[in-house]
Amino acid sequence: SFINNTDYYLYTGYRYWTMTPDGFAGSNALVDSILGDGYLFNNYVGYFIYCVRPVVSLKSDAITGGSGTMIDPYVVG
Repeated sequence: SFINNTDYYLYTGYRYWTMTPDGFAGSNALVDSILGDGYLFNNYVGYFIYCVRPVVSLKSDAITGGSGTMIDPYVVG
């Protein structure tokens, strides 16, 4: 399914791949992609030509403020 989130703080209006695979289909990695309109989905790496943006996973108590939007980004402390 598709998720559209143009309020997300990493939303740029450009297409990009995230860094970490979220699954595998045989020997093919499935990686999340963000489309220019904010939709999130996964697909085979290299199926489309996008740039890559890293993703960092944090413990739930690492975020000390912010709502995760461009105007109010998360605060890590």
